[in-house]
Amino acid sequence: MDRTDETRSIDATTLRGSLRENVSLSELTTYQIGGSARFLYAPLDAQDISDFLVWSEREGLRTVTLGLGSNVLFADGLLDLAVIHTPSAMTGMRQLEDDIFEADAGVANA
Repeated sequence: MDRTDETRSIDATTLRGSLRENVSLSELTTYQIGGSARFLYAPLDAQDISDFLVWSEREGLRTVTLGLGSNVLFADGLLDLAVIHTPSAMTGMRQLEDDIFEADAGVANA
């Protein structure tokens, strides 16, 4: 995070993506088990994730990223987490070299 991100005034109303509270995580994972996240954030792009991370850090929230939800298990109950859910927005993939690719967090493995 660079110095400009630290000084930006970010609050929940300036985030561009979708921020929801007390969202069931079981519906977002392959095994369909687990509790609810205090916050679930669906960002629009990488800048949106950066803004959300500034906000969540200021709020003192532990943050995790969830892509397509395979091979992920969440505990039961209400989890004091901010989950960044990326499968619909972060789906870009770029070839950097002949055999090196860069994939966003929402790109499927298949």
